[in-house]
Amino acid sequence: MTSPAPVDVGDALDDLINQFSDPMSFFRELIQNALDAGSDTVEIDFEFEASAADPDSGAMIVIVTDSGEGMDREIIDNKLTRLFSSDKDGDMTKIGKFGIGFVSVFAIIPDAVCVDTARAGEAWRVLFDRERNFKRLRLDHAVEGTTIRIIKNSTRADYERFVIRAKQVVRYWCGHANGEVIVAGELMTEPFGIDAPISVVYEDDVSLVHIGHRRGETLHGFFNGGLTLVQADHNHGSAIAELIGLSFKVSSRFLEHTLTRDDVIKDGHFGKVVERLRDLARKDLRVKVFAELDGLVRAARPGEPVADSERLQLLYEAAAWHLADAKTLPRAQARLACGQSPGGRIWTWADLRKRIPDGLWFASARTPLSDALEARDHAILLSFAGASEQTHARPEHSLMRPLIQCLRVGLGLGPADGGWVRGAWLMPLAPDSGERHAWADLTTTVHRLLDDTDHKIGGVAFGHFGASGSELGGRTVISQRRFGEATRWSEAGQLGKGLFTRRRTLVVDADHDAVRNLLGLAGREPELAAYQLVKLFLLVGGSISAADDSKLAATAMGYREARCPQPIS
Repeated sequence: MTSPAPVDVGDALDDLINQFSDPMSFFRELIQNALDAGSDTVEIDFEFEASAADPDSGAMIVIVTDSGEGMDREIIDNKLTRLFSSDKDGDMTKIGKFGIGFVSVFAIIPDAVCVDTARAGEAWRVLFDRERNFKRLRLDHAVEGTTIRIIKNSTRADYERFVIRAKQVVRYWCGHANGEVIVAGELMTEPFGIDAPISVVYEDDVSLVHIGHRRGETLHGFFNGGLTLVQADHNHGSAIAELIGLSFKVSSRFLEHTLTRDDVIKDGHFGKVVERLRDLARKDLRVKVFAELDGLVRAARPGEPVADSERLQLLYEAAAWHLADAKTLPRAQARLACGQSPGGRIWTWADLRKRIPDGLWFASARTPLSDALEARDHAILLSFAGASEQTHARPEHSLMRPLIQCLRVGLGLGPADGGWVRGAWLMPLAPDSGERHAWADLTTTVHRLLDDTDHKIGGVAFGHFGASGSELGGRTVISQRRFGEATRWSEAGQLGKGLFTRRRTLVVDADHDAVRNLLGLAGREPELAAYQLVKLFLLVGGSISAADDSKLAATAMGYREARCPQPIS
């Protein structure tokens, strides 16, 4: 074999090589060239050759092999070794447009580069030294495709770090390449798409788009032929501001990367792609979100929460994005279902919007209290409560946060409009006839004792609160205009003299432990039980003076003496 004298590539390469924002991007350039050459597989392997003197020092060899159409001498002389001369210009089926992909290997400052390639019966080796001078040698054995070996002095530790970083870089740039890319025996490529549980797909002759809702960071990815141009989050200039909150990947043969390979060119083609993304988000994706939400709600059995609560939350989160984007509730979606009441009523967006001024309430189960509120036409949604309902935490701090956000954005729900039914409303259930008879003397005595000690009330009654779905939070008594009605906490009265007015009924929780003990005592000593019960009311409300306590005790003892007069000795 023969070879010409070494040829100086020239210092002009320096500026081109240094334009790459990440030196490791050369993997993307070599893989792109291999795919453009018709190869359906690109294999990248690594070797470390230790020096005889030190096993931890030596040279690493990066081997990039493809089965493409290769190069003959004319291509080597006029394409491989000449800058900005590429037959890809004007051909929209190729990716690279600058003809400098190969020179990117010099970004990692190799000590040598060897290219073996063949085409049309010619087989060649091109050797580059550290100064980027090259020799072209004819090979006398068959070669398939192109193999590039990059040799660089390295320590073993640096070599191992390089291999790890190489996998990361290739997966980022070529994870959706239109062909198999294998690095150190591991397949790097996977089908084009996004990890989004709610998404739509669009495809035409020049582009493929996946756009949807995914939890976590926003991802906006631009590709050409499945190769990454740029992937941006909400802090990156390539992210589309109005689509923050959505994730998408779009591959189009009209998109191009900048010379530095760190962004996509914002030209007319880019503008058309963005317009397509907007259209998909505001039509196909929005329709899918609201339609699936409607179907999920309507498929639930009446009075039972939706089986797939995680999916429902995702749909609420997605709906909130679309409502914020649309600025107003779309007419087409207003008639679709967004929730169900504990009693099985289907609520549409339009229904709830009408009731927002009266507040929106949530319950995790159907109860007599929720039935009473539904009968009064309050808007109540069957929800997921967990511990938050038991502790009276605001619904927006619970699993219902996505729906609250959705309603606040789309329907104008205020920050204090509603809450959990349990703990916000109270309703006693009447005792049975046997209980009423057994507690009659205590009821009468308590009423009389309060009346005679200047605590004017309309009446006294005992009731069961827990069975109705109410939560008194340790209180023993509330006041109501009428016994048995659903009453807001804010209207249940404050303990103390302010509670007792002739217009309201004092309702005692018959299931409270202290009250149940006094109910047992009332069979023997109704006056003592009444005194203890009234004192309990007043103490829970704050305090009771010694004078008031003395008056209560004396009045109660007067009742007992009248009932059981002592014989005169």
